[in-house]
Amino acid sequence: MPGCEVSDCGTILLVYISKGCEPVNKLWVHDLPDQGLPEQFNFTKIVDNFDAEYDFIANKGRVFYLKTNLKADRYKLISVDLDNPSQENWKEIMAEKTSVLEWIGCVRGNLLVTCYMEDCVNRLYIHQLESGSLIQAVDLAPGLHSWDTAAE
Repeated sequence: MPGCEVSDCGTILLVYISKGCEPVNKLWVHDLPDQGLPEQFNFTKIVDNFDAEYDFIANKGRVFYLKTNLKADRYKLISVDLDNPSQENWKEIMAEKTSVLEWIGCVRGNLLVTCYMEDCVNRLYIHQLESGSLIQAVDLAPGLHSWDTAAE
């Protein structure tokens, strides 16, 4: 089943092709023209198998940041340079942790908000986009965690 989105810069079409209900997908990209639509779509196949799940998080120019479970059951963040997209050139930005990386959001184009499930509680952290380095933890008020009902 296909799905698609456009990069943050608006110049690259990302196409996801999934298979069943497993957390796996192919990822193809296509450079969009400045005006109109292309006569033909010539996709670059970043991932052309169903070995893992790949979710677009952000991009800085032609470097794309993807959340993946490739060799990381609890997910990690990688970067892929579209000008050199072979897997051996991918860079690990945030390694898999003992906690599950549930989601990542990009803020201001250079920061990441990450949500990890830690001991049945969601924990938020702020990271640098390009390095993945931790900037700070976000202290959530009681009652804002997954199932914390102490504040009710």
